[in-house]
Amino acid sequence: MLLDGRLHFPSPEVFENYMFGLKEYEVIGEDSFLSLASVIGDFQSENLRLSEDQYSKTSDFRDTPLLSMLDKDGMLVIDDYIISLDFENQVAGVTKDKILIPLLRAKDFSHTGIKVYTFEEELLNILFGNEGISKYLNNEMGVDTGDNMRILECPGTPRPGLNLPYRPTPAAGVTNPREDRVTSFSLDTPPIGGYIYRINAKHAYQAAALYFRLKSELEHYRRTDDPTSIFSPDQDPFMSISYWGDFTTARRSKVFLDFCWEDCEGCWPQPANRQKVQKVHWEAGRRLTQVNLYGIYRGRRGGSHAGTNALPYEFRLVPIIRS
Repeated sequence: MLLDGRLHFPSPEVFENYMFGLKEYEVIGEDSFLSLASVIGDFQSENLRLSEDQYSKTSDFRDTPLLSMLDKDGMLVIDDYIISLDFENQVAGVTKDKILIPLLRAKDFSHTGIKVYTFEEELLNILFGNEGISKYLNNEMGVDTGDNMRILECPGTPRPGLNLPYRPTPAAGVTNPREDRVTSFSLDTPPIGGYIYRINAKHAYQAAALYFRLKSELEHYRRTDDPTSIFSPDQDPFMSISYWGDFTTARRSKVFLDFCWEDCEGCWPQPANRQKVQKVHWEAGRRLTQVNLYGIYRGRRGGSHAGTNALPYEFRLVPIIRS
């Protein structure tokens, strides 16, 4: 239900089912709900109470369902727990005391009646234990094994272990670097046909206490050969991601990854062209306890717009290794 401008869920199961589209629980007044997602597009909005840094740090979650469930102050209620997410400091404040709501709204978690958890901690398990795991997880919808998951058959795709360059290059002597959630790479190319092209590649394990996602992503952009111009999404029909590795949750067996991804999944905003290829490996309210994620990124600089001048690229990212 909607109460005091916030979504109230009676249990973690209902919350998680609702977050991933199994909306068996009717939210009365949902049409009048002002979510964080609805106001974050306008940083100058009087309804947006985020600092500039906090606003910037929500960007990794703008294509997730989480921001649509938080109110304009980044809050919601599950059972009797009032929860406030602070994206700037990557922590969650939790209390049952309604008197402390103004502090939660202001991201002041210093009161002894507010418990503080990092974004890396699995809040649903901490607050509710192993009970109330959603149908989303019980049905194993967190791992897509449908027809769109193609076994690694991309033409020319090297198998793991071959000599492809890492981008960015790890520091000298570091063969297995460990990153906090995200390893990314951006490549600006020399001008082709009057345009500068940019390729962004990313592995990401994103954590926000109530929401966890593991994904691989490749984006293609271009701008005119003018330093004052800005990069805009641009078509590259040759993009693909090959990935391999495995991940584990506390209550599930290990999942092994070995596929090729050529279509857009869960891209936000929905592109009018192929400027983005994204594969979401895991998305749930439950965290991963171990991750080994590797990937090969391939495409052509300039895509179809560069024609015969399009230069192929192929590289790996520093893998995410977490245990």
